[in-house]
Amino acid sequence: MLDFVLSLVVIAFCGFAIFLLVNHLFTFIFLFVEIKLNKSNAPNPASEISMYAFAKKCIQEFFYMIGKFYLFPYSLIDLTLKPSTSNNQCAILLIHGYLRNQSDWLWFRKQLLPLGYPIYTLNLKPSLAAIQVITFNSINEKIAQIQQQTNCKEIILIGHSMGGLIASYYSEYSDASNLIQRIVNIATPFSGTKLSVLAAGDNAKQMLPDAMFTTELREKIAKSDKKYFQVATQLDNIVFPWQSELLDTTPADRQYVLPTTTHLALLHSPDVTKQICAWLQD
Repeated sequence: MLDFVLSLVVIAFCGFAIFLLVNHLFTFIFLFVEIKLNKSNAPNPASEISMYAFAKKCIQEFFYMIGKFYLFPYSLIDLTLKPSTSNNQCAILLIHGYLRNQSDWLWFRKQLLPLGYPIYTLNLKPSLAAIQVITFNSINEKIAQIQQQTNCKEIILIGHSMGGLIASYYSEYSDASNLIQRIVNIATPFSGTKLSVLAAGDNAKQMLPDAMFTTELREKIAKSDKKYFQVATQLDNIVFPWQSELLDTTPADRQYVLPTTTHLALLHSPDVTKQICAWLQD
């Protein structure tokens, strides 16, 4: 009986692993087709990548994608970082993306320590609800906790992918005390992404190309006095087209575009953290 149960567990595990791999390969095949057919209008740096480099990026991104499983224990503990010479006038909140968790920030958050600010993370819930619901259930409570612990006068929001939409939504619709003045968006689909049609949940529907939610959010940001910063990549395997990650209303010096970094790899890029630190120190 025990052998039978173990066999079922192994079969289920292998089946799930194959599903993840097939799903991952599909996104890269789609990206490759987009580049070759020039549907993404990607500049030369993205279209000239060699097949070897493309395959290497695919393998690397798969390693980061399954990180939510081998790093799962880190999603259950407090990952708050407080520098020894912490400046409690300001704090940073890191917001992860669709179906991810706070373990995505494990390396990234340490690179922000030179800023001298307390750094917080969280797990978004419920996972498949509308962005407004996720914001109400997750961000409001965390912001209150940060204020209580630091008595800060400003909180900087840094969001990856869907987390950037949540950060922006909170900033524009829920920040009654005007505590949020700077928002950093990393690979955030401001105009949606074609892959959302294959994803589940109300939040996925809100990330369809030119959905009403993102359209209204862009219009709201265009009239905002707050500072928005965008990190984008021309080789994004999740956000199609990659130009969706940039806002027309953001000045060029607040946008940073990488040519050959993939979606999750942005959270492990020294170039990205260096640029963000430069923005936030300026």
